[in-house]
Amino acid sequence: MDLCAGSGVVGLEYFLNHPHMNQIKRVAFCDVQEECCEVIKKNIDNLEMLSPLFRAVEKNIYPLPMSQLKTDPSLQEQFNILVCNPPFYHREKGKNPLNKNRAISHFYYYDSRDELYRVIYHLLQQQGEAFILGRTPVQKNEIPKGFKIINEIKIDSQTMMTQLYKGQ
Repeated sequence: MDLCAGSGVVGLEYFLNHPHMNQIKRVAFCDVQEECCEVIKKNIDNLEMLSPLFRAVEKNIYPLPMSQLKTDPSLQEQFNILVCNPPFYHREKGKNPLNKNRAISHFYYYDSRDELYRVIYHLLQQQGEAFILGRTPVQKNEIPKGFKIINEIKIDSQTMMTQLYKGQ
């Protein structure tokens, strides 16, 4: 599952570089913006032309706010891997871009950071892993009980990746 997918590039890149790509049966993308979901469809079409393995994978796109994912009847199955490049900023902090799509991508407009972690917990299978990109590392007090931070990687001067594990 690629949550807060934008163009879907994070999820597609993860799929292409996964060591067991031939074992992946289903991928899903979720973004609140319809325009982003249209871009995801185009990117999937482009990748299907390049990768025979990707053609065989079930693909779903959900144009929903995160909070609706917990109740969507088509999402009863949980995922063992989730990637997420969520908005970086709280709505009250920082200057909103003039472009509405960019503002929605950068700021929590429809859901909160707390809701993000609840949704991730809901969507992940037991022993599942989530990879979250952000400007700051994920704090232990932000995540629900049952998650453990197992890795933090500095990607560049502004971006961190935090790896979470859902388990006992």
